[in-house]
Amino acid sequence: LAGYDQTFAEKSFYNSHLDSNKTTPVSMESIAASATILARAAVASAYDNGDLDAETSAAYATNLIPDLDPTDESLMELANCLLTDGNCDLLLKHGKTEQQNSKQRTGVDLGLGVALGTPPNYYISVYDATNGQSFVQIGNAWYGAYTKDDKKYGEKNTDTFLVRASLLETGIYGLLNNYLGQGDAASEMEEADRTMMETSSLLTCSSTKDCSKASYCTVSSSDEDGSSSSSAVCAGNVCVCPRSHYHLALDESIEAVPNNSTGRYRVKDDDEGVSAMYTEPYWSSTVGVRVYRDAGDRTGTWALGAGLVVAIVAFASTWSLKNKLKKEKLY
Repeated sequence: LAGYDQTFAEKSFYNSHLDSNKTTPVSMESIAASATILARAAVASAYDNGDLDAETSAAYATNLIPDLDPTDESLMELANCLLTDGNCDLLLKHGKTEQQNSKQRTGVDLGLGVALGTPPNYYISVYDATNGQSFVQIGNAWYGAYTKDDKKYGEKNTDTFLVRASLLETGIYGLLNNYLGQGDAASEMEEADRTMMETSSLLTCSSTKDCSKASYCTVSSSDEDGSSSSSAVCAGNVCVCPRSHYHLALDESIEAVPNNSTGRYRVKDDDEGVSAMYTEPYWSSTVGVRVYRDAGDRTGTWALGAGLVVAIVAFASTWSLKNKLKKEKLY
């Protein structure tokens, strides 16, 4: 895009490579204050028992949650990942753990998701298998959706459902499990176990397969013996109770085309036009424009000059030849 001159606001970089924390620093004081307000609002909403006693709920939340320090170590580490270095160790740690968890669960290693880069780039790209779209693997083929009548799912051990979330998504997923799951693990423990957890630590892990003995996260079995098993997952190298989930980032009026490759969608038959259905169309590879460099004003001047010289030479040559032909009485 070019030719806008004074149309765009000054120092507004509009998601370009210059739109970074270095050129437009983010106020950590504002971020910390916003986080404090949001956390207190969540606690106050949960504390109210239906009496709509906002004053008591707000006072409880304020006393429970102190003001977040703008220089808090965890806040600064996360801010560095989101604003400066999208390939930071924090996101990589959780991303690699989720990679191992997914491999253990499905038997397929999809690798790490797309990284944010340095500086972070939040362009969402096309929603397909490499950018967060969930899909089904049947044999050696991937489908955004499938119908059982056409494709024979389950005939091979490799048939499974997969999702390759971005490094940002897997990182946040692991962070939420780590932060929220540790509190849930503590609430499931007996008092003696809580003391043990405070004095030592939760079970350590490299993937969820190491958390089978985490008794503080259990789910009841449907077997007749009434046995239970651990539901703990690995996040932040410790076994915690799962508390985060992926959600489909797709307008509710759009669905993946059955038995087609990922990245292809259609409007649902029962769509009533309620949704705004904002999306970018699927552009053909033949759609485009050819762009040339601006050669500057001198090129036109030289071209005009050369044209005049050729015209003058041609006129002079023609005039001279005509006179010679007349002299020889050939014209």
